[in-house]
Amino acid sequence: MSTNRIIKNSLVMYLVIIGTALIGIYNSRIILSTLGIEDFGIYSLIYGIVLLFSFMNSSMSGTVQRFLSVSIGKKDNKELSEYICSAILIHFIIAIFVLLIGKTIGEWFLTNKIVISIDKKNVGYWVYQIALLSFFLQILSTPAQALLTAQEKMGFTSIINSITCLGKLISILIITKIKPENSLVLFCLFCLLFSCIQIITFYIISGIIHKTSYSLDFKKFKELAKFATWSLFGDLSSVAKSQGSAVILNLFFGAPINAAFGIANQVCGNLNNVSNMVTKAANPQIIMFYNSKNKEKAYKLVAQLSKITFSLLFTISLPFLLMTNEILILWLKKVPEHSIQFTQLSIITSLIEVCSIPLMVLSKATGKIKLYQTIVGGILLLNIPISYFVLLITKIPESIYFVFIANSIFATISRLLILKKTARLSLPYFLSQVYLKIFLLIIIIGTYIFVFNYFFKINNFMTYINYSIIVPLLSFMCTVFFVLSKNEKTKLLTILNFQYKKIHGGI
Repeated sequence: MSTNRIIKNSLVMYLVIIGTALIGIYNSRIILSTLGIEDFGIYSLIYGIVLLFSFMNSSMSGTVQRFLSVSIGKKDNKELSEYICSAILIHFIIAIFVLLIGKTIGEWFLTNKIVISIDKKNVGYWVYQIALLSFFLQILSTPAQALLTAQEKMGFTSIINSITCLGKLISILIITKIKPENSLVLFCLFCLLFSCIQIITFYIISGIIHKTSYSLDFKKFKELAKFATWSLFGDLSSVAKSQGSAVILNLFFGAPINAAFGIANQVCGNLNNVSNMVTKAANPQIIMFYNSKNKEKAYKLVAQLSKITFSLLFTISLPFLLMTNEILILWLKKVPEHSIQFTQLSIITSLIEVCSIPLMVLSKATGKIKLYQTIVGGILLLNIPISYFVLLITKIPESIYFVFIANSIFATISRLLILKKTARLSLPYFLSQVYLKIFLLIIIIGTYIFVFNYFFKINNFMTYINYSIIVPLLSFMCTVFFVLSKNEKTKLLTILNFQYKKIHGGI
């Protein structure tokens, strides 16, 4: 039953996320060509600086979803209402705090440390103000998004986000047409407008206003805040790795390098959105199973998600790994320096990390996150100082990704060892069901690519066909035959057949 619901939710989200990814990819091309490399780098960097403050909001987002899912699982509407009320108040406090930090420390850092050409300083200042206000609004929408996820209505979230993404495309097309003097500032104002529309839509669709009791329970408030405090370390480290690294790269190489970093993040972000839709659809059920004393189902679901999300990301990433140069040229026409290497290394990092996402959910489901967040968060937080010293020695931008890769491996090992203790996760079961199977998948595909390149000297057209169609298709087939269990294959075919008959019958 749970697997059926997960697959149904994933299928509903699939087309929406694919559409959003395509729009996002086209957005980047138009934004880069319209704004230019320097302005695009400033845009990526400044929005990244603002996102540095988001670790507090990220901690609360996962926390709220966890408690709402537990309440929904117990069918306790009163408790659900009290948690929603506490969540809205906490997010309002976080939003005010972020605004204050952004207007003080953030502005000082932007003015005194960030490397931006003198003639772009004023543009950078106004982009920062708009980005800060936009993020303020996004924080306020988090409780509504968490409620939709806890209710397993992820399709609504995907549709709203895709409309926002479409709004950015419309905005940049308008700017391309009218060609204003400050294109970047106007584009950011349009983004702010769509952030306002987004928060209003989330609150209306979720019905959160009608579900809250408007009477604060200080016990629930304290419980949410305490849980989120320990989540802080992991979320801080995650944000610091991505957005803090953008700042470090800027300090060493200036704004143009941030354009390449932004391109790599855009590619990986869209690929991850497609693979993570399965995990997002299953998160509430992992929490519900574990807290309803049905832990074996939770362990099984975590293992299934880990190998499926890796296999999906691996399959759709193969063309981007094997034809990075060709794809970026086709996509952007003018490719910023270092974009190719950044994109390839970023994809490899994502492949290492994607298996850990269900493990993070399992950790939150236990409620015992102090040890997990302290150790794993501490390891990931080392990305920043190590990256700084490695760049100081090598002066090679790509070296920062090798730090990411090594750090991600150590963090994954730590997660497994900690969850063995806190969640009683069986390591032999997880290693045999997940890592052994994905290792076999990698070996098969790697061997095929090696044999093809070594023995077959054919024209570029056939190479493109092989890398863009045959290799991903082979990866998909290997996933079905070697990664999925017999029971998983049966359930997948059952759901796909049901959806086909439903669509065919509707026609």
